[in-house]
Amino acid sequence: MPIKTHEIKLKLNDYLDKAFKVIPTNAFIHKGRTGIGGTHLELKANRNSIATVPTKGIITDKINSKDENGNLEYPNLFPVMGGVTPNDIKEYLSSNIPYKKLITTPDSFYKIIEASKGNLHELYRDYFLLFDEAHSIITESYRESMIKAFELQFNFKSRTFISATPFYFSDPRMKELKYYRITFDEPLGKINIIHAKSVKRCVNEFLTNTNQFNSNLHIFLNSVTEIAEAIERAEIKDCNIHCSDKEDNLEKIGKFFKPQPIKGQYKKINFYTTSHFEGWNLEDINPTIILVTDANKYHTKVGISNKGVQAVGRQRIKPNDSKTIPTIYHITNHRKKKIYKPMERITKDYMFDAEWEIDNYNEYIEACKLQEREPSQEKTDFVQKYATINADTDRAEICHTKIDQFINESACDEEFNHIDYIQEAWQRAGFETDLKIHSETLNKNIKRKTKKSVKEILEDIEALESTNSFVFGNQEQITKLKNKYPVLYDAYKKLTKAEIKSTNYVVKNIEKILILKNNKDAEIRVLKFLPHYFTIGERYTKAEVKDYLQEIYDKTGYIKNASAEQINHIWYDARPCKIKDNTGTYHNGFEIQRMILKVRAATK
Repeated sequence: MPIKTHEIKLKLNDYLDKAFKVIPTNAFIHKGRTGIGGTHLELKANRNSIATVPTKGIITDKINSKDENGNLEYPNLFPVMGGVTPNDIKEYLSSNIPYKKLITTPDSFYKIIEASKGNLHELYRDYFLLFDEAHSIITESYRESMIKAFELQFNFKSRTFISATPFYFSDPRMKELKYYRITFDEPLGKINIIHAKSVKRCVNEFLTNTNQFNSNLHIFLNSVTEIAEAIERAEIKDCNIHCSDKEDNLEKIGKFFKPQPIKGQYKKINFYTTSHFEGWNLEDINPTIILVTDANKYHTKVGISNKGVQAVGRQRIKPNDSKTIPTIYHITNHRKKKIYKPMERITKDYMFDAEWEIDNYNEYIEACKLQEREPSQEKTDFVQKYATINADTDRAEICHTKIDQFINESACDEEFNHIDYIQEAWQRAGFETDLKIHSETLNKNIKRKTKKSVKEILEDIEALESTNSFVFGNQEQITKLKNKYPVLYDAYKKLTKAEIKSTNYVVKNIEKILILKNNKDAEIRVLKFLPHYFTIGERYTKAEVKDYLQEIYDKTGYIKNASAEQINHIWYDARPCKIKDNTGTYHNGFEIQRMILKVRAATK
C-alpha cells in the first residue's frame, strides 16, 4: 500500500457519500466494502463523466435501476454496449443534456474515442473518468481491452480509480494520484470456511439438503463444467445459472441459463461464474452465499482477496434490516504446503525476469537489423507477456500492467498453499472467520463421472493455456496434461475449434486430422531437405532413394512410409534407369532430372 494514504473511518452501514460529497478527482479509492455506492455517487454528480465497468451485466443493472418511487434512477445514463455505434454516441455527446453520463466496458471504450475524433481534447478535458472495479484491470488478464483502457485513462485531465478489492499498480504514473482508504468500525461479516476433503461431496451435501435452509442458495463457482456435473450429481430439476453466453456454456447447461440475476426471480439454487462475481446487487431475504474453490481446479481457484470478496459481497445489506443479512460459506481445500511467498518477493522475481527478457529481446532486435532479417514471431510473442512493442523502433518496452497481472495471479495462488493462509486472506479483507472440517470423500453412492470426456480434457487444457503460464504451479499442470494426453494437447495447439468439433470428440478421428495437418506442415520441411540429399543429373538406386526419403521423413515429422517410387512425380521429375555397382551388378534406380515446381518454390 502507498505510504501516503488518507484513511477515513465509517460505520459499517454507511455509504460513500458519508466520506465524499463528490468523488475526488485524480484519486485512488479503496472503498472498503462492496455496495457502498461509489458508482451511484458519480452518476448523480453534477459533471460530465464516463464510468468504465468490467462487465455488461453491471451496465444492464444500472440502466434498469429504479428509485423508491419506481422511476429510473439514472434517466440520462447512456449505455455503450453492443449495437451502439460511434454515431449514436456522437449524437448523445452533442445533445443539450446538462450533465452527460456514459457507462461502458473497456471493450467498448474505443467507440467513445471514435465518436470524439476531432474533439478528443475536449473529451479529455471536460469529462471525468471513473474506473470502477479497478482491480479487474489486473484480475482479467485475458482481456487486452483492459490494458488499452488503462492506458487511455492517462489522457484524461480528471480521473479516479475505485474498488473494494484494489490492487496497487506498479506503474510510476499512478504515483500522481491521491490515495484514500475507507475503513469501518466493525467486521464486514463472518465467513464460515469449510475445509473439505472432497469439495464435490461437500457441495453435493448442500445441494441435496436444501430443505434445511429457509433461504435461497447463491453458489459462486467459476466453472460451467463443474456446475453442470454438480447439477447432474444432485439430480437438480430446477435452478438458475448465470454465466457468459458462450456457445460451449449453453450446450452444457441448456434451459438453466439466465443472462442476468433479477430481484424476485431467484430460484432455490442459483449458480454464478466470474462474469457475475461483481458489480450487481443481490437483493434476497437472508440468502445463503457459498463460494466454492478447488486448489486443484485452476478456473475455480479465484483470488480470495479480490474475486472472492467481490462474490460474497453481492447482497445489499440495509441498515437496521435483519432480513438482508446473509450467511456466508467458503467451501475449499488446500495444497497442505506451509510455504508462503510474500507479494514483495513475487514482485521482485517478476520484475527481474521481465527486465532480463526485455533487455535480451532488444539486443536480438538490433542484431536482426544488422543482419537485415525479420525477428522471430515466437520471440516477439514471448516478450509481449511482459512488454509492448514500440511501432517506430520495434523495441520492447516494459508494461507494468502486464507484470502486475502476473504478480496478482501468483499472489492469489499462494493463498491456496494452506488453509491457514486462506483464513488469513479473509481476515485481511475485514471479515471474521470460523473454520469447519468436512472429512467425507465422494463415495460410490454419489453419482459422478469416473473419467473425463475428451471435450472436458480439451477445456482443461484451454483453461490453463489461456491464462498466465508463468503462475506458480500452472506450468506444472500444463506439463502433466501434455504428457498424459499428447494427442489432445497437440490437437489444442494445431487444430481450430471447428476442426476438433467435426471429429465428434473421438480420439481416432482427431488423430486422423492431426496426421493430415502435421503432414501439411512437415511437407514444407521435407522440401527444404530434399536438395541436400538429391542432386540434379545424379543417379540413385531405389534402395538409396527409399533410405534417403525415410531419413528425411523421420527428421521432418512427415508421417509416411517411404518408397523409392515417391521420388518420381511427387518430389522430382525422375527417369527410371539402371545403375551398375562395383561388382558389375545392375540395380533399378532413378536419375533426377529436375525439381517439381513446389520444390523449387520451397527451396528459394
